[in-house]
Amino acid sequence: MLITHRKALHSDLDLIDDIQCRSFKPAFHESKDVFAAIIDKYPSGCFIINHDDEAAGYLMSHPDYIGRDNYEQKRPLDGSENALFIHDLCIDPEFQGKGIASASVEFIENFARSNNFNSIIGIAITEAQKFWVKHWFTMGHTHLYCGDDARVMIKSHLI
Repeated sequence: MLITHRKALHSDLDLIDDIQCRSFKPAFHESKDVFAAIIDKYPSGCFIINHDDEAAGYLMSHPDYIGRDNYEQKRPLDGSENALFIHDLCIDPEFQGKGIASASVEFIENFARSNNFNSIIGIAITEAQKFWVKHWFTMGHTHLYCGDDARVMIKSHLI
């Protein structure tokens, strides 16, 4: 089993949309425009995850700040961001249970370190919180996301 991460491109938007539609309930679906904007904002932090030679998921990230109240409010990058924000780590249900998500957490931690980010943050919906805690993220303040309870997750001291 070979797990690789390659840069996500605009030509991958249909693939990303297809994977998210199979993976999340409709309330969590985001438009292709949202993913295109993330790719435009920080292309080096957006990835397609392959299992052997098949697309198994995607990982979208960009610089942001620890301590924001609302991570759904998008901000332009100004170079002073203090953390890498995981917008989405999504594994196609057909590929779940194969260690792909855990390998992707290790991958994004290494990416963050190599890009001089000391911390990683994100939003974890209820079903995903145990996964992130297993990977040594701490759960911060509660956050309402698409009508569901969620928590801000933080992993600091990467460098």
